[in-house]
Amino acid sequence: KAVLKIIDNGPDLHTRTVNMDKGFKILKAYGIPIAPYQVVKTKEEASKAGKKLGFPVAVKAMTSEPIHKTEAGAVILDIKSQASLIDALDRFQSLSDLSKKVTGYLVQKMIYDGIEIILGAKRDPSFGVTVMVGLGGIFSEVLEDVSLRIAPLTMTDATEMIEELKGYKLFKGFRGRPQLDKEALQQAILRLSRLMSDFPVIQQVDINPLKLFQRGKGCMALDIRIELE
Repeated sequence: KAVLKIIDNGPDLHTRTVNMDKGFKILKAYGIPIAPYQVVKTKEEASKAGKKLGFPVAVKAMTSEPIHKTEAGAVILDIKSQASLIDALDRFQSLSDLSKKVTGYLVQKMIYDGIEIILGAKRDPSFGVTVMVGLGGIFSEVLEDVSLRIAPLTMTDATEMIEELKGYKLFKGFRGRPQLDKEALQQAILRLSRLMSDFPVIQQVDINPLKLFQRGKGCMALDIRIELE
């Protein structure tokens, strides 16, 4: 019911894109953990949010239409103080193309641990729902290390997707590093598959990155994009 309410009221009528805040709430409703965050409108609210979350934080401009946040300069990472957070908001406002579209700001706790995973799903008129998982960051750029399956998925599917990755050695504790939480990623894959099955109106979901921690520590979504039909 929570997701249905968000979808009914969430997207912009023209773009059909759900904003980050509502996207995170959809993930949370399906049991996919998210990094702590707070949505603010003013500098004063941002300052209080930074203090409450604990520095360092990231701040992302929420916009009235879809943008590539990095290319548009709409995300600033590793902010270590309230003064720097206020400066970040001033920087957003100084970008004329961006400032016209800003509807608020998402202040998010910086998460340094773990490795970056890309997790996504897309609805195709011919094949149905395809779910994708891959190693993010430099692994994504250099190795294009991804695995795909057609939903609905089983635990066997989720396991095979992970084990097919070229970087699967990282999950087993490569060169003395701790093992990664394979079970947490399996659950995230299955829950995304279930979300797509439950809501045919959802056309695409991109969780990039999903931070995956050492075994027993779980995972955490840091960014989300959801598009509706």
